[in-house]
Amino acid sequence: MFTLPDEYEDITGARTQAPSVEHHATIIKFDKGLPEAASGAPPVAIEIFRAGFDWYCHVRRGTEKTQPIGPYTTKQLAEQIQDTRRSLLAKRGTSMLRFIPD
Repeated sequence: MFTLPDEYEDITGARTQAPSVEHHATIIKFDKGLPEAASGAPPVAIEIFRAGFDWYCHVRRGTEKTQPIGPYTTKQLAEQIQDTRRSLLAKRGTSMLRFIPD
């Protein structure tokens, strides 16, 4: 995941506070018959987050996540991608995704 230091220097050399990282998640409810919907499995969520001035999206399953997709310039665009991925994953499942440990 891309992160920024807490502080950085701007062009004039003055130290400024870096923007905070915001996370927004949507839990996926799978269609009937998919193995991910089995009880006891960790919940799967699509997360959008802001790093710096850009927005990113990834899928999280318990303590695992996929590589971030992005950057997107606006939160609304990241939310549209999040909703599209959520509906596709609800129909197809996560078997095609490659998760990496947190």
